[in-house]
Amino acid sequence: MKPERSLVVTKDDGIIAFVREFQGGPCAGYWNRPAGSTWWWLPADAPDRVGWLDAAFAEWRRQNEERFPSGPSWAEEEPWLTTAELDAQRELDEHAERERKSQAELAARRRELEEAREAARLLADAAERRLLTAQGEALVAEVKAALEEVGFEVTDSDRLPANASEKLEDLRVCVDHWVALVEVKGYSGRRTAKTSDLLQIGRAATRYAITEHRAPDALWYVVNQQAGGNPALRPRPLVSNPADVETSERDGGLVIDTVDLFRLREAVRRGSVSGEAALQLLKKSTGVFTFA
Repeated sequence: MKPERSLVVTKDDGIIAFVREFQGGPCAGYWNRPAGSTWWWLPADAPDRVGWLDAAFAEWRRQNEERFPSGPSWAEEEPWLTTAELDAQRELDEHAERERKSQAELAARRRELEEAREAARLLADAAERRLLTAQGEALVAEVKAALEEVGFEVTDSDRLPANASEKLEDLRVCVDHWVALVEVKGYSGRRTAKTSDLLQIGRAATRYAITEHRAPDALWYVVNQQAGGNPALRPRPLVSNPADVETSERDGGLVIDTVDLFRLREAVRRGSVSGEAALQLLKKSTGVFTFA
């Protein structure tokens, strides 16, 4: 029967021992590497790790000051710092505090701006962007608001006594003695403008002529095609019915895509187009209105 191999190291095997076991083997020490550096070895549960690190770095610094230029860790403790070092550290701490406060203020301001942007988005969804998303009464109300902002006087035709018994145009748009009758339509999905809507505004013009003893100056068909879809991908209104557009144009007809009305109002708000210029542009246009 072979004797059991002892787990106790009794030979140095190249180790320069700091501490030895009671049997004589090293339990802490270092090896000299072929390149000239050393490898320190300590037990896993060695106490005072900081002290050992200080000792190791002091030895490595003695061997190679370029690779280990720093001084001992105790030199960074307050009792051993110079007045100049303390002053420099105080200024650094004060700067760090100012930096922290500045970052906190900037972060708070960023949150405020993000909340303001979200509020503006929700407001636009409930108002201006209805020109691109809404149908029915909501769309009529936003078209009215947009034309008023440009400078027209706009009346909801349903409130006129002459229209009490019959549904005719949606809006009457006036400036001085100039009058346009406006039909507003919104179509969702893939649906687009209809030529039958031109006939409806023509019927309103006939009734206006009988009631007011003169023809209206213009007939406008305002349409929100493919409501809610990407405005940049929508076709031009009645692009496949040019003959119907030409017939309407001879009677002062104007087809207005709400995409262009949205752009026109925002241009007025930004100041790139004056309200008067926008008003005159709409007033003098016939056919299919385009605002790039």
